[in-house]
Amino acid sequence: MRFVAALPPKPSRSETSSTSAPRQEVPLSEINWAVELRKIEREFDGLPPEPSPVDRRQQRDAERREAERSDFASASLGVYFRLTLILCLGVCIACWPYETTCGFRLSGYIAAVLLLVIAGIWTAAATFVNHMPLRHLTAILVVLWGLILGAAQVLPRIGYANPAPGRSTSWRCDAD
Repeated sequence: MRFVAALPPKPSRSETSSTSAPRQEVPLSEINWAVELRKIEREFDGLPPEPSPVDRRQQRDAERREAERSDFASASLGVYFRLTLILCLGVCIACWPYETTCGFRLSGYIAAVLLLVIAGIWTAAATFVNHMPLRHLTAILVVLWGLILGAAQVLPRIGYANPAPGRSTSWRCDAD
């Protein structure tokens, strides 16, 4: 019996063209044994398999959403508290029990109105940052209400507006 050496097949035209890239050697085994060993060790220790990159991304997204929810809840509580306080102050100023003609009573009233405006601006800023449009509108309306109440007292006293009949135009009380 004679053994005949097999000749290598002739290359086709597509293989012999000058545009084809040279063939690269492919390793016999593409298994990353370090990764495989880590998997076996985790399994031996009774641990679940390592999460895949997709699982890790989903877990990070879920944690981020939960953190955003808790931040929004705490921000909402703070905004509702502030908004409730300034609404109560705005209603109480409308029912101010003291004369606002002159002296310390006028100073107290102006201070309360100034507090209403500052607290309204603070609340409007918090509602804007936390994307709460209806509460933001409410806070802006409270600021405008405070500005109107303050203007009603200040403008006649500085000579800009005509005072209402029976209203004082001085800051100090006359000593009788």
